[in-house]
Amino acid sequence: MPTKQTDFGLVDREVLERLREEYDTMQILHAVDRLDQARNVSLGARAGQTDDNVNCGNSRGPGATFSAASSAEGT
Repeated sequence: MPTKQTDFGLVDREVLERLREEYDTMQILHAVDRLDQARNVSLGARAGQTDDNVNCGNSRGPGATFSAASSAEGT
């Protein structure tokens, strides 16, 4: 069994190469994107916000900025 040294120790070189060739990270990324979109729609519908408000994590509107000073002042 030919091996290869990795950060995780010795692994079977052939199995590692086969995994790298067959593993499709794009499927995971697309699934995460679909989950994120569904979450945004759900949160936006409950709060009456747009996707921009939900995505930026505040209710001040798109492009709003946050700083400790403005938070302390209540603005």
